[in-house]
Order: sequence, then C-alpha cells, then structure tokens
Amino acid sequence: MEINKEIAKKAIQPTVIWSLICAIAIIALLTVFIQARQSQKAAQRESNQQIASEQSLGEAIVALDFGNGKIRRFKGPIENNARAWDLFQQAIAVGSINVEISDHFIPRVIDGIKDGANGKHWSLYVNNVKQKFAPFEIQVKSGDEVVFRFE
Repeated sequence: MEINKEIAKKAIQPTVIWSLICAIAIIALLTVFIQARQSQKAAQRESNQQIASEQSLGEAIVALDFGNGKIRRFKGPIENNARAWDLFQQAIAVGSINVEISDHFIPRVIDGIKDGANGKHWSLYVNNVKQKFAPFEIQVKSGDEVVFRFE
C-alpha cells in the first residue's frame, strides 16, 4: 500500500508543477496583452489629438455689422481650406441667428434684416476688403476677420 501512495505522490507532483507553470504563463500572457492594449489606446488618443491640432490652424473672427451701431462678433477655430461660408455658419449656429440664404450662398436676411431694405445690402468683407464673390467661394485663414456688413 505504501508503494502505491508513493507512486501516486510522484505522479501528482509533475501534474501540480505543470499546472503552476501553465497558470503563471497565462497570467504573464494576460499582463502582456493588457499592457499592449493600454499602449495601443494611448497611441490612438495621441494620434487623434495630433490630427485635431493639425486640422485646427488657429482662430478667425466673424462679425455681423447691422449698420445701426449693433455689431455681433464671434471668435472661433478655423480649419484647413476654410471658407467664409464655413465661419458664417459657425457664427449663426453659436449666436442662434436666423438667416435666409439665396441659391448662391448669399445672405438675404440676417437676424430679421432683409437685403435691400432702405436701399442697403449685405456686403462681405475679409480683412476690411470688400469681396466680389459669394462667401462659399472665399478662402480664409487663421487671423482673418470676416464681416457681413449691412450698408
């Protein structure tokens, strides 16, 4: 009987040792996997932040000059290939301003003031230079001031 116990004991020892080795290997693999996953997430966050900073090149100003002393100014981020129209849309969204637009992206009504009222019209200026084209056609860059002036 004692011989059987000793044989059983010797047979169990390698099983226990291999079980421990497998458990340690599984824990090591899980640790490596978790660390790799965390590194991947951190790299993705960094990449997203870099993309966002590359797209946003700076800030620009949009102003709505109502021609009666009332001027509303908006300052916001500007991205690559931005147009005066893009900045105008941001300003009217932020300022909750009602507008009506023509088929050529030219404002007909801004905040209740109709183009042509009292012989005045909405004009577009970029850096104090009157523009001859629609806002959709005007490219702008960081530091520019886009003004829609009722004159």
